[in-house]
Amino acid sequence: MEERERVERQREEAEAARQRKLNDELAQARLKQHREKMMKLVETAAAEKKEFDRVAATQMELAAAEQAKRDAEKAKRIQHMADLRRQIEERSKEIERLKKKQIAEAEALRLAEEEDRRAIERARERKLAELQQLSDAEKYIAQLRKVCAK
Repeated sequence: MEERERVERQREEAEAARQRKLNDELAQARLKQHREKMMKLVETAAAEKKEFDRVAATQMELAAAEQAKRDAEKAKRIQHMADLRRQIEERSKEIERLKKKQIAEAEALRLAEEEDRRAIERARERKLAELQQLSDAEKYIAQLRKVCAK
C-alpha cells in the first residue's frame, strides 16, 4: 500500500508538475500575446501620430500659404488705393493749376481789353480835340459821337 501511495503521490506530483508547466506556458503565452498586442498598439499609435503630424503640418503650410496670399492681395489693394489717391490728388492739383491759369489769362485779357478801351478812348478824345480845331468841326464831332455811341 505504501508503494501504491508512493506511486499515486508521484503520479499526482507529475500531474501537478505537468499542470504547473502548462499553466506557466499559458501564462508565458498570454504575456507574450499581451506584449505583442501592446507593441502593435504602440506602433499603431506612433503611425497615427506620424500621420496626424503630417496632416497637421500640411494644413499649417496650406493655412500659411493662404494667409500669405490674403496678405499679398491686401497689400495689392492698399497699393492700388494709394495709387488712386495719388492720381486723384495729382488730377486735383492739375485742375487747380488750370483754373488759376485760366483766371490769370482771363484777368490778363480783361486788363488788355480795358487798356485797349482806354487807348481807344484816348484816341477818340484826341480826334475830337483835333476836330474841334477845324472850322466845320461840329458836324464831324456829332457824326463821330454817333459812331462811338454804337
